[in-house]
Amino acid sequence: MQVYDWQQLSQFLTQVKCSHLDMRKMVFVKEREATWADILGVTLPNVVHIQLPRIPGPTLAAFFENAPQLQVVNSPLVTNALDTAALARLGQLTDLRLKAGSGCLQLDGGLKPLEGLAGTLTKLSLLTVTELTDTDYDVLGTLSNLEQGHNQFTNTNLKCIFGGMSQKSGSAGLQ
Repeated sequence: MQVYDWQQLSQFLTQVKCSHLDMRKMVFVKEREATWADILGVTLPNVVHIQLPRIPGPTLAAFFENAPQLQVVNSPLVTNALDTAALARLGQLTDLRLKAGSGCLQLDGGLKPLEGLAGTLTKLSLLTVTELTDTDYDVLGTLSNLEQGHNQFTNTNLKCIFGGMSQKSGSAGLQ
């Protein structure tokens, strides 16, 4: 996808009531920072499901300010740290998938800011996330599926977090 005018695309997506947007194969026609600035300048009021390309954590946080209606977010290539307070703005979020673009992803604020989403968030995938603690998971009691991925936990932490749950192929199903 090549987009030269993000305002025009936003108007078109609003007009056709587009609810899903896959930006993973997006070709940047300008420098990345300039393109993200253009994207942050538009609203996508009908988009509830989004797939994102490589994106800096601070830009992703700013993106969430313009799209509080998002229900599904897949961002497999987050660079830099992500301030999780921005995720708390997504009051209808049901499915969140985050992964570092390289190395480990640091979530500034841990999972505590997601406390308000415990009633809606049912799927969470945190692959290559580091520095989470036992208390980060206390707020996520309503999850139906949690991928452990490459989170760095000790056996003691895993027993506290996933105690009493069945584990299949690296996933723990919450009941």
